[in-house]
Amino acid sequence: LDHTAKIYVQNMGASNLTNFPVTMEVTGANTFSNTQTIANFPSGAKRLITFNSFSPANNGVNNIQVKTATLVAGTYFIKITGSDNNEIATERFIKK
Repeated sequence: LDHTAKIYVQNMGASNLTNFPVTMEVTGANTFSNTQTIANFPSGAKRLITFNSFSPANNGVNNIQVKTATLVAGTYFIKITGSDNNEIATERFIKK
């Protein structure tokens, strides 16, 4: 059975971002990794990210982690919410 994860990512910082990667990793009984790139991510913008689907083959516990990274100098706040709009995490990045 295929599973497709969707999350919202919001740029809460003052700077616009380009080519901003968002990665979902599954570890545990099954492994999977997929990165989606937000080409244009203005300050204050919210984007729905749809990751590629995956089919877990093994029964057991799976851990799902979503990671983001900054590509330019500055301080950024990125808010990650599930497709139901409930907050999962807020990450603060400082890149020099």
